[in-house]
Amino acid sequence: MLLLEAGRVVPVNRLLEALWDEEPPRTARTQLQMIISGLRRLLEEGRDEALISTRPPGYVIEVADDALDMTRFEKLVAVGTAAAGDGRLPDAAGHFRSALSLWRGPALAGVESRIVSSAATRLNETRLRILEDCLDIELQLGRHRDVIAELGELVAEHPLRERMRAQLMIALYRSGRQAEALDTFREGREILLEELGLDPGSELRQLEQAILLEDDSLELPSEVKSPAVQAGWTAAVPVPRQLPAAAELVGREDLLNRVVSLLSHDDDTRGESPSAPVVVLTGIGGVGKTALALRAAHILREGYPNGQLFAPFHMEGGRTEAPERLLEKILRSFGVAPDMIPSGTEDRAAMYRSWVAERRILIVIDDAMTLSQVAPLLPGTSTCAVLITTRNRLNGLVSAYQFEVGALDERAGVTLVAEVIGADRAGVETDSVRTLVELCDRLPLALNIAAAKLAARPHWRVGHLVRRLRDERQRLDELDINGVNIRATLSFSFDGLDDDRRRLFMRLGQLGQVGFASWVAAPLLDCDVHHAENLLESLVDARLVEARLDEDGMVRYHLHDLVRIFALERLAEEESTGERVASLRRLIGCWLFLAAEAHRREYGGDYCVLHGDAELWPLPSTTADVLLAEPLDWLRVEHTALVSAVFRAGQAGLDELCWDLAITSVTLFEAGSHVDDWRETHECALAAVRAAGNRRGEAAMLYSLGTLALRGRLKDASRCLTQALRLFEELGDAHGRALSLGGLAFVDRLEGRYDLAMRRHEQALTDFQRAGDPVGEAHMLLEMAKIHKDRRGFDLAGACLHKALVRCRRAGSRRVQAQVEYELAELYLLRDQMEDAIEAFKSVEVTANMVGDIVGQAYALLGVGVARIRQEAFAQAKADLDAAYALAGRTGDLLVRGRVLLGLGELDFAQGRPGAALSRLEEARGALEALGSAAVWQARVLDLAGRVHEAAGRAEAAKDSWRAARELAAGIDLVLAEHIGAALTRLDAEPPPDDRD
Repeated sequence: MLLLEAGRVVPVNRLLEALWDEEPPRTARTQLQMIISGLRRLLEEGRDEALISTRPPGYVIEVADDALDMTRFEKLVAVGTAAAGDGRLPDAAGHFRSALSLWRGPALAGVESRIVSSAATRLNETRLRILEDCLDIELQLGRHRDVIAELGELVAEHPLRERMRAQLMIALYRSGRQAEALDTFREGREILLEELGLDPGSELRQLEQAILLEDDSLELPSEVKSPAVQAGWTAAVPVPRQLPAAAELVGREDLLNRVVSLLSHDDDTRGESPSAPVVVLTGIGGVGKTALALRAAHILREGYPNGQLFAPFHMEGGRTEAPERLLEKILRSFGVAPDMIPSGTEDRAAMYRSWVAERRILIVIDDAMTLSQVAPLLPGTSTCAVLITTRNRLNGLVSAYQFEVGALDERAGVTLVAEVIGADRAGVETDSVRTLVELCDRLPLALNIAAAKLAARPHWRVGHLVRRLRDERQRLDELDINGVNIRATLSFSFDGLDDDRRRLFMRLGQLGQVGFASWVAAPLLDCDVHHAENLLESLVDARLVEARLDEDGMVRYHLHDLVRIFALERLAEEESTGERVASLRRLIGCWLFLAAEAHRREYGGDYCVLHGDAELWPLPSTTADVLLAEPLDWLRVEHTALVSAVFRAGQAGLDELCWDLAITSVTLFEAGSHVDDWRETHECALAAVRAAGNRRGEAAMLYSLGTLALRGRLKDASRCLTQALRLFEELGDAHGRALSLGGLAFVDRLEGRYDLAMRRHEQALTDFQRAGDPVGEAHMLLEMAKIHKDRRGFDLAGACLHKALVRCRRAGSRRVQAQVEYELAELYLLRDQMEDAIEAFKSVEVTANMVGDIVGQAYALLGVGVARIRQEAFAQAKADLDAAYALAGRTGDLLVRGRVLLGLGELDFAQGRPGAALSRLEEARGALEALGSAAVWQARVLDLAGRVHEAAGRAEAAKDSWRAARELAAGIDLVLAEHIGAALTRLDAEPPPDDRD
């Protein structure tokens, strides 16, 4: 402990805690003195100067900088950091390696002490961070081959550190080992999913995509982030003696040490600052701010002769104490006679400052709400210090050290519960204890209440209390024992709000557990965005709402579960059902306004989508323009919130809003292949519209569910689309009829009914023209071109595609334009114009990537891969097809997967690997059969299988494949059927192998 704080005084209490973990024996101080004496004899033998000195409130060790590995490590890191900042990368790497060579294993291994373990964790984390910085620099210096072995060991030892895994992937990729780099990503993803239930972070996912696409940026050195080291010491003051007892503290060791450090100083540093140091602990009620402040004050208590002051503003019964009254109590505690205490706040504050001047006193101000409350209690000299707990941000304290006290992590929460109910009891139900921690929002007050209730009821299992807490209607009632409860703690914050803030806070409870953006406040209050944002931020200041930065740097707001439940309780008490539904209707109307506008900007208009007559709540155009600068990005950010809004609308019986928002959100679901969300939101909306007798809403949901089923369940697709078509025809809805006909025609084409498909496409084309939907027209022309192409009518296909392009460009629909350009690239491929095909496919991929169309990206990469096979550029073809296969897996689209597997089978065949080719083709056929039909593509798979068998000398197997292919292709792809027939005729004419000489 002394060496960890070399050159600084370590308080006796901290040494005792390090030795005995807060349970010192009665003779602890005597034993400590004996230990110090022994250390002095051991370390100072043969020295003239003393290494260990006694200095209130503890001991200090003075050692030369070069005598301590930790100090040498820090100095070498600082030199390396400076070199990196100056661009001297070889020097930086050398200094970092020298620093790392000082390590001979984990820091302080084998020392069983909570405080020492905490310091060891920090040191070990610092070592890993410097090692990662060093490896970044070495990768920039082109040493990727040299670091692969080291990185492999590090990733195995630290499988959850994504930065190290990314470094290994880059090193492998730059060493020509692309497949191993991708395997490294896949292994990491499996580990994260298995152990944490999480996907890799965005940076690691983006790196995987860059490797799949062989992005040129991977050949460039990564930017080295220079590590920054910040340190600061503030003079300390004596601790008062009025402090209440300090409760046990769990999971706050680092923050506790920081607070103690800031409020600790000796006689040599006292008076350097002209004002008293102030530490402010802020956080939601029940998070443990007071417990932390009292624990810090008790640690600092000894060795300071002038006492401690404890000034609580929150009194029993929810009453708030006035500063004037607190000053009176403090002055009386100094021995000032009652008749000598002035009557006004200012005069009392002046007398108070006179009394504390030149005295070393720590003032603990608890549960302050405003700066005006705190100001009279601030001393005027540097001899004192102030420790404040508050639920609000006290922004006027410019020079104060501000610390946010957050919820405990899961491990600390479990430890807290185990310390109250007993480790053995907690160990029997570890899963239930973890669930209990989450249901209590990891708030110490809630956890202490729950644990105390279990301790008072030893016959209860932890799982029993968990089941009771799962009922949100009763959760706050359960978190109450002997008058100590969460509801009272939250009420103290709530009661200090004005009417507008109260209304906003209560209505935010309706949003559920999802995060939300600031504009949400405007429709909830039916007011302008600027005013609503200010009210929301004031709730953040009051710690009733939490603001977080997401991985994209966007601000998202959240309510803790217990806070949300409290908000809903108060909403039910203070607002009528009509008021609650009206605010929810405005909010979902605003969601629909933004989602529809996002679709409009992405497609060029209200194309390929249906809307109802639900009332919208529009935002100002300036706000909408900022939010929807990148429409698909906005939809991705709001993904979870949009899905939640659909369900909220369904639960509230807002059927028109529900189905409209669900179908408008397909723009997002389709782009990101969120098939589960697509299905679940539409099933919810379908139930809502059927319950309300909303026939157009029902037709729209059946159409959209049918479109979703086209990805893998053709029978379901045909059933839903047929029902939707019947309803739209009964309603005389031309637009809905066109959309349904287009979906049914798609099924017809896949099942080989080309004439019926063409008739339906032509009818849908007419309906789209009548509805004023040029993008719908382009879709139909695109599908008609596919039929012409399958029939080898290339000129007719080209004419349809050029008409479709005209409509896409006129409407400004980049997404559908990319699909049309893809079919044009397919025509180049069929005409053996390989370079033109590759160029066109690559252009499609760029557009598809730009608009977030994963299916489009997969098809484009497939097209490039097939073209490269025909050019015999097999290595490039393999990379393109592997990338397409990875994307196909993300989409869940069986047709895409089957076609990519067909391409991989063609590649294996072209490279002389018949066994691998047949395996791929069998997998492709399985995917296409699972789709439900796709007869033409099954026929093409079997045709290739026949060619593979023939090349391998297996004539009978080739005939079997071709006969099955001919049966599927008959009446669908006449050219393919004719080609297969010719192959069968040729094989039948050849003599059996035994007859040949």
